[in-house]
Amino acid sequence: MSAPDTRTRILDVAQDLIQRRGVNGMSFQDISDAVGIRTPSIHHHFAGKQDLVEALLLRYRGEFDLRLADILASPLKAQTKLQRYAGLFEDTLQAGDHEKSCLCGMLAAELLSLGEGPARSVRGFLQDNVKQVAKILAEGRSDGSLDFRGSAEDAASMVLATLEGGLLIARAEGGPKRMAALVRQLLSLLTAR
Repeated sequence: MSAPDTRTRILDVAQDLIQRRGVNGMSFQDISDAVGIRTPSIHHHFAGKQDLVEALLLRYRGEFDLRLADILASPLKAQTKLQRYAGLFEDTLQAGDHEKSCLCGMLAAELLSLGEGPARSVRGFLQDNVKQVAKILAEGRSDGSLDFRGSAEDAASMVLATLEGGLLIARAEGGPKRMAALVRQLLSLLTAR
């Protein structure tokens, strides 16, 4: 297996830094130090921070969407699909030193300091996730594995907000155990009795 190219290494390091510190807590100097290149070399690949964030979002959303599509296409009951969806967030926290949050969740916290393109992409990620989770919830209502009040879209918004916010809280206190407990509680609230 060959080593990743410089552009990929830059994206990997930038994503790690943003998921831990946020976009405003990351500089091109931080990236150059971690990758072992000079800062002008980063500008060879990305004109500025906004270009870098746009490339990161494109890559992140593509990878996340593939994982979510696999969950949605599975023949499993909706309750299990929802559990696997929540597992995507748990996996994020499990990575590294239990300090990472969802890239789009971190960027949503800094939305007003993002450029128009990245802000639109973050909003799109959140909106797309609500739509996909709403499909799982509606399926669960139909197959009898999930139960909730109101519309599937409203419940999906609550699920996403709980998972994104839960990551932030678990990072601050309790780590993966706290996140796992939150996911168990969320699933118990939505499981049909």
